[in-house]
Amino acid sequence: LKAIRAQVAAAIDLIVCTSRMQDGTRRLTHVTEVLPLDDRGDYRVQDLFVYTQTGREAEGAVIGYMAPTGLSPAFLGYLNANGYSDLTEEFFLPTTYGYPPPPFFSGQDAAPGGGELKTQAGSGTPSWCGSAGR
Repeated sequence: LKAIRAQVAAAIDLIVCTSRMQDGTRRLTHVTEVLPLDDRGDYRVQDLFVYTQTGREAEGAVIGYMAPTGLSPAFLGYLNANGYSDLTEEFFLPTTYGYPPPPFFSGQDAAPGGGELKTQAGSGTPSWCGSAGR
């Protein structure tokens, strides 16, 4: 069973999630990297970009922004080696775009040499797919 799980994790690089917002619209909410299995054979993921809802307009429309979490993907070196040189580590930093780190995010950077990333309102575990808009 672990071998099958490892093949699945190796075959999927990214998960792109959408969610229906409170106003009925659908938004891209997460771009999540699938990592190799952990020592126990469990799947691991890390959010690279998450949607942060900041409020609602008077007529009820959801307001927010999609921002990087500050975690670099483990495959960043592969992207750079294949000609995507504009995707530097700065591309994955929220401060590059003038955004604060997503408020409900905390995680460990899986990139080589990556360290722990926490936000002031970090929840302790990365949440993905379906947590936006709540």
